[in-house]
Amino acid sequence: MGAKFQRALVSEMVGYDAVPGKRTSSRVDPAQIHIGPKTLFERAARTDDAPHWTPDESAARRDDKDRAVLVGKEGKPSEANHDNIAPTIAEGGYTVSKVRQTTVLSLAALRRLRFPLGGPADSDPAVDQAARVALTALGLAAATLGREEGADLRSRCQLFPTEAFVWHLLDAPGQAPKAYALDGAGAAALLEDAVAEARALGLPWEGDIALAPHPDLVRLVRKSQEQAAHRATGDA
Repeated sequence: MGAKFQRALVSEMVGYDAVPGKRTSSRVDPAQIHIGPKTLFERAARTDDAPHWTPDESAARRDDKDRAVLVGKEGKPSEANHDNIAPTIAEGGYTVSKVRQTTVLSLAALRRLRFPLGGPADSDPAVDQAARVALTALGLAAATLGREEGADLRSRCQLFPTEAFVWHLLDAPGQAPKAYALDGAGAAALLEDAVAEARALGLPWEGDIALAPHPDLVRLVRKSQEQAAHRATGDA
């Protein structure tokens, strides 16, 4: 069934005072084309410097009944990215007063992990501790650097922090949490030091990993794109 590990890092954003919104969309044709359906036909003779459509019915591709094939369902200019698109209003989006991001790194989950270098029963507490520290530093770096890059969740949803990113360490029961500030440079340096210590104890760390697709995957993607292009131009 494969190895399974408990999630140790969780980050979520919660919006307050959410109000459902409306989403509008429309388009004004810069060419000012205003004609009805059954206007555009699929071009029979394809060339690289000509569009796939033609308003000339005599130059259109014919079906098995010798009828001119329309572009799309009705031969409208909008099927060829022309003509105006009437404004529409639909449900979509929310407006919130603020967003709070909470990131939790569970040290309890990391303490359950063991890193035997010689075999299942060969577990060195020093090695285990170094590995846990490296994973902790990796989680801190991921959360800190990701936040500094900015929360650009999607179009028109750019979140900007109004407060510094602060970590609170829940150390011992009955004690107040300890606050720590960590910036991107500090998180990167912490990770480098933790990885160096782990490597010194014999733990493997690959560092930069170059990923390359398998040739079969490349051929599959190319074939899919070619079929999509043929369908778009009516060749398939």
